[in-house]
Amino acid sequence: MVDADAAGRSPTGRRVRSALERGSTFAGWALRTQDLDSERDRLAAQGLATEGPLEGSRLRPDGVLLRWRTLHVAVPDPGCPFLIEWAVPEGQHPAERPVEHPAGRVEIEAVEVAAADSELLGKLVGELDSFALAPSHEPGVVRVRLRTGAGPEIIE
Repeated sequence: MVDADAAGRSPTGRRVRSALERGSTFAGWALRTQDLDSERDRLAAQGLATEGPLEGSRLRPDGVLLRWRTLHVAVPDPGCPFLIEWAVPEGQHPAERPVEHPAGRVEIEAVEVAAADSELLGKLVGELDSFALAPSHEPGVVRVRLRTGAGPEIIE
Protein backbone atom coordinates (compact mmCIF):
# COMPACT_ATOMS: atom_id res chain seq x y z
CA MET A 1 0.00 0.00 0.00
CA VAL A 2 1.35 3.44 -0.94
CA ASP A 3 0.51 6.61 0.97
CA ALA A 4 -0.31 8.93 -1.97
CA ASP A 5 0.04 12.08 0.17
CA ALA A 6 3.49 11.05 1.41
CA ALA A 7 4.55 10.05 -2.11
CA GLY A 8 3.43 13.43 -3.44
CA ARG A 9 5.78 15.26 -1.08
CA SER A 10 8.97 13.73 -2.50
CA PRO A 11 10.31 14.19 -6.04
CA THR A 12 10.79 10.44 -6.42
CA GLY A 13 7.28 9.71 -5.17
CA ARG A 14 5.84 12.26 -7.60
CA ARG A 15 7.73 10.60 -10.48
CA VAL A 16 6.41 7.16 -9.55
CA ARG A 17 2.85 8.39 -9.10
CA SER A 18 2.97 10.24 -12.43
CA ALA A 19 4.33 7.14 -14.22
CA LEU A 20 1.56 4.99 -12.76
CA GLU A 21 -1.07 7.51 -13.86
CA ARG A 22 0.39 7.54 -17.40
CA GLY A 23 0.68 3.74 -17.51
CA SER A 24 4.41 4.13 -18.17
CA THR A 25 6.91 1.29 -17.74
CA PHE A 26 9.59 3.70 -16.48
CA ALA A 27 9.15 6.20 -13.66
CA GLY A 28 12.35 8.02 -14.52
CA TRP A 29 16.07 7.76 -14.83
CA ALA A 30 19.13 9.05 -13.05
CA LEU A 31 22.58 10.29 -13.89
CA ARG A 32 25.29 9.37 -11.40
CA THR A 33 27.72 12.05 -10.27
CA GLN A 34 30.66 12.12 -7.89
CA ASP A 35 29.99 15.76 -6.87
CA LEU A 36 26.33 16.65 -6.44
CA ASP A 37 27.07 20.06 -4.95
CA SER A 38 29.04 21.09 -8.05
CA GLU A 39 26.20 19.87 -10.26
CA ARG A 40 23.71 21.93 -8.23
CA ASP A 41 25.94 24.99 -8.71
CA ARG A 42 26.34 24.26 -12.45
CA LEU A 43 22.57 24.04 -12.91
CA ALA A 44 21.97 27.18 -10.83
CA ALA A 45 24.46 29.04 -13.05
CA GLN A 46 22.28 28.02 -16.02
CA GLY A 47 19.22 29.45 -14.28
CA LEU A 48 17.70 26.13 -13.21
CA ALA A 49 15.97 25.85 -9.85
CA THR A 50 16.56 22.53 -8.11
CA GLU A 51 15.16 20.56 -5.20
CA GLY A 52 17.76 19.03 -2.94
CA PRO A 53 20.21 17.57 -2.33
CA LEU A 54 17.91 15.12 -0.60
CA GLU A 55 19.33 12.34 1.59
CA GLY A 56 18.32 8.71 1.08
CA SER A 57 19.40 5.31 2.37
CA ARG A 58 18.44 1.70 2.70
CA LEU A 59 19.80 -1.25 4.61
CA ARG A 60 20.56 -4.28 2.49
CA PRO A 61 19.59 -7.71 3.87
CA ASP A 62 23.30 -8.42 4.53
CA GLY A 63 23.51 -5.36 6.81
CA VAL A 64 25.37 -2.99 4.45
CA LEU A 65 23.94 0.54 4.60
CA LEU A 66 23.60 2.16 1.18
CA ARG A 67 23.39 5.97 1.30
CA TRP A 68 22.86 8.52 -1.45
CA ARG A 69 21.86 12.09 -2.18
CA THR A 70 19.65 13.19 -5.07
CA LEU A 71 19.08 16.46 -6.87
CA HIS A 72 15.91 17.14 -8.88
CA VAL A 73 15.02 19.94 -11.27
CA ALA A 74 12.24 21.95 -9.64
CA VAL A 75 10.08 21.84 -12.78
CA PRO A 76 9.36 18.13 -13.25
CA ASP A 77 9.61 16.63 -16.72
CA PRO A 78 9.32 12.83 -16.96
CA GLY A 79 11.94 12.83 -19.72
CA CYS A 80 14.55 14.60 -17.61
CA PRO A 81 16.77 12.68 -15.23
CA PHE A 82 17.50 13.39 -11.61
CA LEU A 83 21.09 13.36 -10.36
CA ILE A 84 22.38 10.94 -7.75
CA GLU A 85 25.57 10.80 -5.71
CA TRP A 86 26.23 7.52 -3.90
CA ALA A 87 28.07 7.25 -0.56
CA VAL A 88 28.60 3.52 -0.17
CA PRO A 89 31.52 1.37 0.98
CA GLU A 90 34.04 0.50 -1.74
CA GLY A 91 32.74 -2.30 -3.96
CA GLN A 92 29.27 -2.23 -2.38
CA HIS A 93 27.39 -0.10 -4.93
CA PRO A 94 24.50 -2.18 -6.34
CA ALA A 95 26.00 -1.99 -9.85
CA GLU A 96 29.28 -3.45 -8.54
CA ARG A 97 27.71 -6.49 -6.91
CA PRO A 98 27.85 -9.81 -8.75
CA VAL A 99 24.50 -10.85 -10.16
CA GLU A 100 23.53 -14.15 -11.72
CA HIS A 101 21.29 -13.65 -14.74
CA PRO A 102 20.22 -16.13 -17.46
CA ALA A 103 21.31 -13.61 -20.13
CA GLY A 104 24.79 -13.30 -18.62
CA ARG A 105 26.33 -9.85 -18.31
CA VAL A 106 23.78 -7.05 -18.97
CA GLU A 107 24.79 -3.47 -19.81
CA ILE A 108 22.79 -0.40 -20.81
CA GLU A 109 23.71 0.36 -24.39
CA ALA A 110 21.38 3.31 -25.03
CA VAL A 111 18.52 5.23 -23.46
CA GLU A 112 15.95 6.99 -25.64
CA VAL A 113 13.84 9.67 -23.97
CA ALA A 114 11.32 12.31 -24.90
CA ALA A 115 11.17 15.52 -22.92
CA ALA A 116 8.59 18.27 -22.81
CA ASP A 117 11.52 20.70 -22.63
CA SER A 118 14.43 19.49 -24.78
CA GLU A 119 16.53 22.55 -23.82
CA LEU A 120 16.21 21.62 -20.15
CA LEU A 121 17.13 18.04 -20.97
CA GLY A 122 20.24 19.23 -22.81
CA LYS A 123 21.32 21.28 -19.79
CA LEU A 124 21.01 18.23 -17.57
CA VAL A 125 22.68 15.58 -19.70
CA GLY A 126 25.17 17.54 -21.79
CA GLU A 127 26.79 15.29 -24.38
CA LEU A 128 26.14 11.61 -23.67
CA ASP A 129 26.97 9.02 -26.31
CA SER A 130 24.34 6.58 -25.07
CA PHE A 131 21.51 9.11 -25.07
CA ALA A 132 19.00 9.84 -27.84
CA LEU A 133 16.04 12.22 -28.00
CA ALA A 134 12.67 10.91 -29.20
CA PRO A 135 10.78 14.16 -29.92
CA SER A 136 7.58 12.58 -31.26
CA HIS A 137 6.72 10.69 -28.07
CA GLU A 138 4.97 11.52 -24.81
CA PRO A 139 7.62 12.81 -22.32
CA GLY A 140 9.47 10.08 -20.45
CA VAL A 141 11.78 7.15 -21.05
CA VAL A 142 10.73 5.69 -24.40
CA ARG A 143 13.03 2.68 -24.61
CA VAL A 144 16.20 1.24 -23.19
CA ARG A 145 18.51 -0.92 -25.28
CA LEU A 146 20.45 -3.47 -23.28
CA ARG A 147 23.44 -5.50 -24.41
CA THR A 148 23.31 -8.98 -22.95
CA GLY A 149 25.38 -12.12 -23.33
CA ALA A 150 22.61 -13.25 -25.69
CA GLY A 151 22.76 -10.07 -27.84
CA PRO A 152 20.91 -6.72 -27.87
CA GLU A 153 17.47 -6.47 -26.31
CA ILE A 154 15.09 -3.51 -26.39
CA ILE A 155 12.77 -2.71 -23.49
CA GLU A 156 9.95 -0.21 -24.06
